[in-house]
Amino acid sequence: MTLSEAAFGRRFETGEAALVSPDEHLFLGLMDGSKPARDGIECATGVLAALDCALRSARIMIALTLEPRVARAPRSPPPWAQPM
Repeated sequence: MTLSEAAFGRRFETGEAALVSPDEHLFLGLMDGSKPARDGIECATGVLAALDCALRSARIMIALTLEPRVARAPRSPPPWAQPM
C-alpha cells in the first residue's frame, strides 16, 4: 500500500460501506493483472518498478496459498547431515 501511495502521489482513498472508491478499483485491477501498473500511473521509474515487483510478488503468494497442497513424502536428510 505504501508503494501504491508513492506511485499515486497521494494517500490511498477508500470507499464507504459497500461503495468501492476509484483507488480501490485501480488497486484491484493492479492485483488481478487486468490493469498493468505501467499503463496510466505517472510516477518515477524506480517507484513504478518497485510497485510492479510488489504486485507480482503478492500475486505469487496468493496463488501459492490457493493452490491445492500435494502430500509429499518426507525427505531424508542429506548424507552430510546424518548423525555419526
